[in-house]
Amino acid sequence: MKTRILLLIVAGLLTLPLTPIVAKAQCLPADDASSGLLTYAQKLATDTDEQSVKTRSVWGISPVPLSEVELITDSKTCKEAAREYKNATGTSGKAKAVHIVRIGTVYVVVDPENRGAADSEFVLHVVFDEQFNIVARFAG
Repeated sequence: MKTRILLLIVAGLLTLPLTPIVAKAQCLPADDASSGLLTYAQKLATDTDEQSVKTRSVWGISPVPLSEVELITDSKTCKEAAREYKNATGTSGKAKAVHIVRIGTVYVVVDPENRGAADSEFVLHVVFDEQFNIVARFAG
């Protein structure tokens, strides 16, 4: 009798979805924050004004056409970006979902809830190359 009950419990547990148990870092869904990040990235990538040129230089971003600026949503890139963002920002706990924008050959990654300091109005951004090496960090 005890064995039968135990088997029923185990069988029941096997039918539960694993998503709540195994949290996976991934991209956040498109929202106002990702739209703002994408718009800024498009401007930064294409503008020729002195400030944009200087910012691109400091952040290791080359000027590219609009077609090379995009919001990234594939799970493999999202998982790696979230992990590397966590490491780059010194965030504790598991990697959280992030927004990612690709500008040519670099990624700008941000967790819109990571302000670095509780009283900061700015969120932490990290620019990575294609191998997820840190190119730059900034708050904005």
